[in-house]
Amino acid sequence: MSHWTGKNRKAVGPVGGQARRPLPPGGVFNPSVNPWKDGVLPEVDPITRRLKVEAQRSTVSAVTIVPGGAVNVTLLAANPARIGATFFNDSNKILSLKLGANASLVNFTIKIPAGGFYELPVQYVGIIDGIWNGTNGNCLITELA
Repeated sequence: MSHWTGKNRKAVGPVGGQARRPLPPGGVFNPSVNPWKDGVLPEVDPITRRLKVEAQRSTVSAVTIVPGGAVNVTLLAANPARIGATFFNDSNKILSLKLGANASLVNFTIKIPAGGFYELPVQYVGIIDGIWNGTNGNCLITELA
């Protein structure tokens, strides 16, 4: 059975039990992404009809300690090989972390509370800056590549 978007419009869902166009990971079609890299079609699970995706695995980790401060500091420089990163706020002050340059107490991505932990939710490879609302403690960072 087809799923229709409205009167006299084309089907956007499964047709005859087969999807018209395989969807990329996450199930959302993005026309700017080409899943047929190098002319190789991705493997589709025959039961769920979802693309099989193998996650990147890290073999290298780098641990750094960045002293806390009341001025902007770079926590991680841009790294195109980065797969992920974790941040532990080893301080009794709040860390305002920004995915980008020039973090401030009002310009940030996330606030990590004292003793808090944050893991990058995406494969962001750009600069990561931070600032504390005081000068006590450190940020313990593990970067995976």
